[in-house]
Amino acid sequence: MTVSIYSYANDCFPRRPGEVSAILNLMRTLGGFSVAYYQVPWSQKVGALQTFGLETGIVCGVFILVVPLLQWKGRDIRRRFSLKEPDTENKERL
Repeated sequence: MTVSIYSYANDCFPRRPGEVSAILNLMRTLGGFSVAYYQVPWSQKVGALQTFGLETGIVCGVFILVVPLLQWKGRDIRRRFSLKEPDTENKERL
């Protein structure tokens, strides 16, 4: 998943590969270290099955909400926020 996000972000921001890499690595690091602070006590309280089940439900719910939105509005989002100059030859594809 990280490779696909990194590739997509580099396509959207081709002149900023260092910034893209730094932001993605920061998110991965902060997310990875934060898990130990809430998951272990939560698992001890309600059980690992419920903990991982709820986390799975959250991930699936976000996926169902975000992926169709990106497929529907992705072109407009890239057009609005990309730092890449528009391609004048293939303007009809945008």
